[in-house]
Amino acid sequence: MTLQFPSTAEIFTDVVVRKLDKFSYWHTLPSSQPAIDTTWAEVDVANRTITLHLVDNDEFDRDPRIGVIDDPVALAVPVPSAGGGLPDSGAGTEAASNSGGGAGAWLFMLSGLWWLRRRFVR
Repeated sequence: MTLQFPSTAEIFTDVVVRKLDKFSYWHTLPSSQPAIDTTWAEVDVANRTITLHLVDNDEFDRDPRIGVIDDPVALAVPVPSAGGGLPDSGAGTEAASNSGGGAGAWLFMLSGLWWLRRRFVR
């Protein structure tokens, strides 16, 4: 599924795509396909698009029904820290909310769009 942002939108060059897993932990998705049947995301800053490559019933799919994908997504910008940025798991809300700039609007928009993609399955 590809999300196209408005022409006035700015996507930061260091943006990452975060996904909530079945156990309510946030993970940073790989930016290239690590293996077949793996969920990953492509960010095209210049064209203001984010393409999500989703897999039904993987560790991120919160709905076990075949053909329905329910897995929230958020954009985040790593915050410099002693630990080297965003952790790969944790409570989730801190990592997603520390995205800076106008990212709060993006998080709101993406959270509103995640349910829409439940209808699209690879």
